[in-house]
Amino acid sequence: MSLSGVPCNKCGEKVPTWPERTAPVWCYTCTRNHLRPTQANLEVLPSGATASKLDVAWDEIHWPAIRRAAQAMHRGIQTHGKGNWRRGVDADVCLNHLYEHLAQFQAGNTDEDHLAHALCRLMMLIAQDD
Repeated sequence: MSLSGVPCNKCGEKVPTWPERTAPVWCYTCTRNHLRPTQANLEVLPSGATASKLDVAWDEIHWPAIRRAAQAMHRGIQTHGKGNWRRGVDADVCLNHLYEHLAQFQAGNTDEDHLAHALCRLMMLIAQDD
């Protein structure tokens, strides 16, 4: 069986491939250009090296706060079971619990980590909104 020339899906250059191939093909040049980041997507680091630009600021996340929320979720598993919140909790229920935890925090109640619980409720609302 011999190779035949199929046009590149981007530039039209003939690409050697098997005759029965049905998927689109790209030539070597178009593949390399597609995989190579453009200058607009790069940032120059202080060292002069380059890196892909991100649209997130992971370095701004306060990981101890996330840990406190994870601890609150762990305690919730003991009471409600793993993944209980994923079965569906109405937004109104989440908001009521969120507001209750904020009110308890504002009142100075320290019987549990109310801010961590509020963060968990926010996460649940965000998960529903995705």
